[in-house]
Amino acid sequence: MSNILFYTIGIAFTSGIFIRSFFEWGWVEIGLCVVMGTACALAGRQKASDFLSPLFLTCIALFSFALGLARMHHTETAPSILSQYENQNVSLTAHVVREPEVREAMLHVYVEPEVSDSESDELVLVTVDRFAYERKDISYGDVITVEGKLSLPESFETNGGRIFDYPGYLKARDVSYLLPRAKLEIVEQEKGTFFGYLFYAKNKFQGVLERIIPEPYAGLGEGVLLGVKRALGQDLEETF
Repeated sequence: MSNILFYTIGIAFTSGIFIRSFFEWGWVEIGLCVVMGTACALAGRQKASDFLSPLFLTCIALFSFALGLARMHHTETAPSILSQYENQNVSLTAHVVREPEVREAMLHVYVEPEVSDSESDELVLVTVDRFAYERKDISYGDVITVEGKLSLPESFETNGGRIFDYPGYLKARDVSYLLPRAKLEIVEQEKGTFFGYLFYAKNKFQGVLERIIPEPYAGLGEGVLLGVKRALGQDLEETF
């Protein structure tokens, strides 16, 4: 019985989150699910001892589904702590929460800023000149200060004429804002965490590949072996 209830709650809750990520369902739809769940509970009240009855499981599924919808709806509609700084030049102290990504000309750094003496749950994508900040200088877990204009991501048209949903792409990675072409300074280096050691070993291996294999083949090898996201150069990209 416990397994059936667990899977019912888990599948219904995650289904609510999944559906809300595609459809703009709000409190009206959430309330409707609660009403339907309550109706199922009242209809099956005479069989309260049968916890595996279809009506009881439907009631639990509807309540769990509504909870998943509400959780996602609250996350997407809750006011952003960073919105007060939107389109303004800011100076933020932040933690590097992912390994920096090396691109053709830019370095992408994902940070969690400290705002009003507290850490924000929102991530900011900081882009800096790749040749001014080497990968080895910035690592996972560092505390940094960044200066730049805080902005919202916008969709753009690709070379193929298609509109790329850049805000949606970043949202899937928990990123709410951008700090393009920012100024960056390291305040405190990472202090030997488990993931820090893993990324250190990965960077050392990348360095070996880059010394013995010329570009763009070194970048291709790093992508195949390590899943590194970096530009391969226009010629090789067009070949693929």
